[in-house]
Amino acid sequence: MFLKYPATILSFFIISALQASYLPFSRSPMGSLNLVFITFILLVFFKGINNDNYGFFLVITAGFFTDIFSNFYFGSAILAFLALFFSIKYFFYFLKEARVNYSIAYFSIVFSASFILYGIFLKVISTGPALSYGFLANFLYNLSVACLGFYIFLFFGKIIKQNRQLKLV
Repeated sequence: MFLKYPATILSFFIISALQASYLPFSRSPMGSLNLVFITFILLVFFKGINNDNYGFFLVITAGFFTDIFSNFYFGSAILAFLALFFSIKYFFYFLKEARVNYSIAYFSIVFSASFILYGIFLKVISTGPALSYGFLANFLYNLSVACLGFYIFLFFGKIIKQNRQLKLV
């Protein structure tokens, strides 16, 4: 329980350092990956919805490491992630009664809406050009990597939750 917070900080630091140091030089034709955003959405989707303290911790950590390596105003990513956290929490408020908690369809909807809101928010902050076709290609590239991360997270979550105790008859 206690190791969850330092592990989160370390993982966001490694991911943001990888994103800032290696990924700009290995651009694909589809655009660039936003690994911090993908990790934030995955962790909020699986862990942060039911725990507000951990959700706010994810917002501050992901926003801080995004702000350090971005050229936007400091605090803009924290505000964007906070808005995304509340919108995801609002979305899950209406899906409480659904049978399947961790469906790829729900994740795709959450990721798509979050990515578009995040892109719009950062475009407004930076007063850059409007969303373009490059944004669509970048969105599809990030969505495919996020869906892969979704299945990896589900796989490791099932392995960790397995009951390995011996049953004495």
